[in-house]
Amino acid sequence: MKPSKLMRLAGSTIAILLSACGENTPNQILSTDQGVTKDSTAPAQSKDPSTNDDVSAKLTWNNGANKIFGNNCGTCHSTWALDFNLFKAKKDKIISRINSKTNPMPPSNTPKWLADKEQAIEYLSSEELK
Repeated sequence: MKPSKLMRLAGSTIAILLSACGENTPNQILSTDQGVTKDSTAPAQSKDPSTNDDVSAKLTWNNGANKIFGNNCGTCHSTWALDFNLFKAKKDKIISRINSKTNPMPPSNTPKWLADKEQAIEYLSSEELK
């Protein structure tokens, strides 16, 4: 076998093994006639021209914010915590309750919420919600 065919075969084998194990990550390896490529559903790596920041690293509703608010707020507030338009409409109230000293939401400081809180607050001031 030529080395390029061997590489394609190895890539195909890896892709088959990953799919058989139920792996479904944005960086899943796929086999093509041209060789091994990254999954086409992975977000494009691009830079924000105004800040030169990696755009794909910014939290959006679809790449993680929905999970943060669904996991931490959705148990009691499933109506707005799981729907982007309702969430966006309540943004100011959500910020107020998260920052409240007397009646904060969520009402407990669980380790999971403490880990998510900074990202949640950052997302609430993102361009996506303006």
